[in-house]
Amino acid sequence: MSEFEALCADDGELAELRVSIRDFLSADRAEYGWEPAVDSWLARWDPAFSARLAVAGFVGLTIPTEYGGHGLGHLHRYVVTEELLAQGAPVAAHWIADRQVAPGLLAYGSEEQRRRILPRIVAGTLYSAIGMSEHGAGSDLAAVQTRAVATEGGWLLNGTKVWTSGAHVAHQIVVLARTSPADPAHRHAGFSQFIVPTDAEGINISPIQLMNGEHHFNEVTFDDTFVADGDVLGTIGDGWHQVTAELGFERSGPERILSTATLVFAAVRALAEHDVDDRTAAEVGDLMARMISLRQLSVSVARALSDGEDAASRAALVKDLGTRFEQDSVELVADLIGSVDPRSPHAARLRGLLATARLHSPLFTLRGGTNEVLRGVVAKGMGAR
Repeated sequence: MSEFEALCADDGELAELRVSIRDFLSADRAEYGWEPAVDSWLARWDPAFSARLAVAGFVGLTIPTEYGGHGLGHLHRYVVTEELLAQGAPVAAHWIADRQVAPGLLAYGSEEQRRRILPRIVAGTLYSAIGMSEHGAGSDLAAVQTRAVATEGGWLLNGTKVWTSGAHVAHQIVVLARTSPADPAHRHAGFSQFIVPTDAEGINISPIQLMNGEHHFNEVTFDDTFVADGDVLGTIGDGWHQVTAELGFERSGPERILSTATLVFAAVRALAEHDVDDRTAAEVGDLMARMISLRQLSVSVARALSDGEDAASRAALVKDLGTRFEQDSVELVADLIGSVDPRSPHAARLRGLLATARLHSPLFTLRGGTNEVLRGVVAKGMGAR
């Protein structure tokens, strides 16, 4: 019996965990006054919340106990992640470190790196960014031009990364760079990953602001930035394989389905105060059915990753379907908001969530790989190209 089969057989334990995280969120919100947000895993950075969440035992769930973690399974983490997203909690500070960096360290990191970094992730006090995309190399990461050249005791990093979420407040950036000359016959060869402290010399971080002034993204330039040999993640030359596995965690998680959950749930609550016509009821029902189906797909990918399987194609499929669902949900709520009484206590909150969701909506199908490129990944996995 696999880990996931065993966990699925113990619904009581997972149900108890779900109750626990709901109780924590309810009490924490009442005490500290944060409001549920759209896209909270990207847009709501609150180090104090991340630390409180960690003290309560809800960060680093899948990290082994020898590194300070809780030694639980991926389904435990999935339950907690769903509740955090569904309630729009301000989780952005620790999100990437817990979601991507920790699995990467456990799979490829040195023992020194694990003991140095993983306990801080468990404590909710390690903030990390991921340096992949570049100008001219977004979803096509094989076109990455950032280079690392060997020098005494380490590597010199030169190049520019863009759309780097949270780099301006992160402690480190995990950077994908080319470490050997490009080979047109083997486009995915010659890449490596580096753990780069953001206070290292030669790093310049410039903000990229959204139209309303929000600042989540950055352009990061490396100018002869020294990276010690001890901060190479994994094996030199294996960066493409490592990044592909890492993107499976990024692309398949519930944040690719539930970024707009707070908006959807707010709309359902507001509509429940009115008599709605059959068309409206059918549209809401269809939206919720899609959410439930996508959740099952997302869980299946998490199961495959937990079992050590290659889930790149399935993760790409979940990301494509999930982010299109998120965009559709914004447009549906925009259509339905006219049915909500403007005097309703939910109306003002709903309009605010909708405004934010509309601003973020174009990002859903871009970050983590454009849907067009992801369909190519799926087609290749099916042997169609």
